[in-house]
Amino acid sequence: MKFQQIDEDSDLLVPISGFYWLYFIPNFSSLSSSFLRRAISIFKRLLIGLLRSTEKSCNGEEVQLRLLDLRSPNPNTGKITLLAEKTIPTLLKYAFYFLVVGAVIWASSWAEISCWMYTGERQSTKMRIKYLEASLSQDIQFFDTEVRTSDVVFAINTNVVMVQDAISEKLGNFIHYMATFVSGFVVGFTAVWQFGSWHCQDALSQAGNIAEQTIVQIRTVLAYVGESRALQAYSSALKISQKLGYKTGFSKGFGLGATYFTVFCCYALLLWYEGYLIRNNHTNGGLAIATMFCVMIGGLALGQSSPSMSAFAKARVAAAKIFQIIDHKPSVGKNGETGIELDSVSGLVELKDVNFSYPSRPDVKILNNFSLSVPSGKTIALVGSSGSGKSTLVSLIERFYDPTSGQVMLDGHDIKGLKLKWLRQQIGLVSQEPALFATTTQENILLGRPDASMVEIEEAARVSNAHSFIIKLPDAYDTQVSPFLNRFEPKGILVNLHGTTCLLLVHLIVLVRGQLGLSMLGVGERGLQLSGGQKQRIAIARAMLKNPAILLLDEATSALDSESEKLVQEALDRFMIGRTTLVIAHRLSTIRMADLVAVLQQGGVLEMGTHDELFAKGENGVYAKLIKMQEIAHETAMSGRFLPDKGNINLNKSKDQLITSCYIY
Repeated sequence: MKFQQIDEDSDLLVPISGFYWLYFIPNFSSLSSSFLRRAISIFKRLLIGLLRSTEKSCNGEEVQLRLLDLRSPNPNTGKITLLAEKTIPTLLKYAFYFLVVGAVIWASSWAEISCWMYTGERQSTKMRIKYLEASLSQDIQFFDTEVRTSDVVFAINTNVVMVQDAISEKLGNFIHYMATFVSGFVVGFTAVWQFGSWHCQDALSQAGNIAEQTIVQIRTVLAYVGESRALQAYSSALKISQKLGYKTGFSKGFGLGATYFTVFCCYALLLWYEGYLIRNNHTNGGLAIATMFCVMIGGLALGQSSPSMSAFAKARVAAAKIFQIIDHKPSVGKNGETGIELDSVSGLVELKDVNFSYPSRPDVKILNNFSLSVPSGKTIALVGSSGSGKSTLVSLIERFYDPTSGQVMLDGHDIKGLKLKWLRQQIGLVSQEPALFATTTQENILLGRPDASMVEIEEAARVSNAHSFIIKLPDAYDTQVSPFLNRFEPKGILVNLHGTTCLLLVHLIVLVRGQLGLSMLGVGERGLQLSGGQKQRIAIARAMLKNPAILLLDEATSALDSESEKLVQEALDRFMIGRTTLVIAHRLSTIRMADLVAVLQQGGVLEMGTHDELFAKGENGVYAKLIKMQEIAHETAMSGRFLPDKGNINLNKSKDQLITSCYIY
């Protein structure tokens, strides 16, 4: 495991309380030897006195006399010399030593636990930040092929806690006990525990993934009455973890039992050997007792240290999963911090002979020798059937992925040589399904430009037609988008933050609020209580606030009603002036307004030109055929007739939205 340097103060304080016992008990043997001789004599006299007192139990004086015999080895001399007068000062001296040792152990134990707990908290905080920062720096294909969302959530919430537990008091206690034991007795079942813990965590992560998908898509699950199926899948995943837990528990129990068996075997060997030495006059009783005390305390320490081994094994597995992501170097963004930044951006976007396949489907080619040039400041509409590569182009320009071959250029520079964060700051993206983070509406818009003023935020919201509904929310711009969060609002917390740092801080705020367990009235988990149009308008306001040189609109107005679309489209028209804009659209009204239209099919550009140029081709042009099919669909909807054409006609759109989904959508 890789950790920051552990505090030296906690490392030095840990063995103190353990070593005190080992240092003090042998010195106590001098008292034990003399006390043992007197104790044997007293025990003999006590036994004789008790036996004789039973013979004369009715005679209290006789009992008192026999007990008086215990006070002197020779009562017949008439001189009562109390053994206590000789032994009490020595006993008081060593009792004082025990008191001092107890006080030192108390102080050192307090310092030990305090330092280790402080160290554990600090290291776990750093680990969480590093983990989330590393996760945000990964490329999209890493999440497509190597980790699941539930793995990330499980690691930051559970694995870090396991590591924190192991590197705080568990590690301190372990060093303490082993310093007391002063021997390398520990044998191992660590490998068995590690094996069980790894697979158990993997099974729990899989179960968590099922639960997360079920909760996130709860409306779909309920709509299709899929509760029983979801519970069955979750139960099956948990059974795997349960079986592994049984095996791990058996191994831990066997290991702990074997440890105590070893300890008691040592006790038996010690008693036999001490008896042998005493019988042969090789040692005295006091030293034998002191030795026995040392071994007993050491044995107890060994038994107490055994459970820590299980915690270390679990922490090692958890840390391996954490540092798997922290140490992973993304294939995209290798020059993320070392690339160049252009002095100015005109917005010329070019794709030259690009070939691309998704990492999760390497055998399926999405783009095949694809070439496209988008002039600076122009708007190009991308149309085509599902799977033709429209959204893939957006991902390549944002550099979520790198092409298998070919180049994606910005102002004549390959974007692989540009600083990744700088590149993405020049691009504004509005997706078909906008993402709202679990924070305030204001902070969701601030992601576009964290240093924006409130006046600029409200202006962007007005232009995107979002201000009118935001001010009607319970707390207006301060309304949380998740109901389980509290009113903890770090004002200005996103100022002067950019990119990954901004997202990181937002996530940490959410984490803190979740740990507090406080709640307030919000607008739903992930904004689900907002309408699709409202969420889309917040996303558009975010992009407007960013004021990018390049604008990517992936069905940006598809979720809006006709009235909202008209207002937002007017705002977008003003927003797109002077900016290079790629629009993925299915509405004819949007396509007509573009400077260029590119028809994509099977990973290539089939036709390209203005709307009028492509429409003029008539029946010889693919674009013209698509327009004709849309007009037929529109007339069908207006006349109230239904044409069952294997689902090719999308009749779920309003009359000005209808288009053939097999070609355009």
